[in-house]
Amino acid sequence: MSNGSDELTALGLADLSTADRAGQFSTAMEYSADGTPDEYGPLHRITLAEKLTGTTTESTLAAGTVIPARAHTSYAYDENKASAATVSDLVTSSPTGATIAGYATDAETKTTTTTYDWSTGAEPAVRTATRPARPVRPGASPWTAPPRSSPAPTTRPARTRSPSPTSSRPPCGPDSTSSTIRR
Repeated sequence: MSNGSDELTALGLADLSTADRAGQFSTAMEYSADGTPDEYGPLHRITLAEKLTGTTTESTLAAGTVIPARAHTSYAYDENKASAATVSDLVTSSPTGATIAGYATDAETKTTTTTYDWSTGAEPAVRTATRPARPVRPGASPWTAPPRSSPAPTTRPARTRSPSPTSSRPPCGPDSTSSTIRR
């Protein structure tokens, strides 16, 4: 088993400050000038299932290569929207892949495509397919977070714990009767 120092070295983070490492281990949202969000997950090591072509023969990575990467999801809006549509700014495709430092394209990209009834905004079909290119959002107002085409998050009890029978405190904190996490 490797120690933390070995893992940081394998991820290329050994020489970074603690704050810079924290940034690499966090989930980050970046927005283009037109408000299109890109989501980047925490840095981790992946094993490539497919070859990743670089700009030179030497920079091409073979399938089976273990390399640091971040999950990357982009969002495209209103693709194939009817001109008479009564709804707009809906996510119509979201490619997800692995972004690797020094490579212009993401590795192993899969795209989820959602179609809508443009008069109501209802989702009659969702399809996932492999697609190498990332779509770009047409001009629209900026988003503070990427809209999701899925239903609102659900809640469920994370744990249930009875308060101590000898406690005089009201149930709160770790002794509370229940807590909820959102999915």
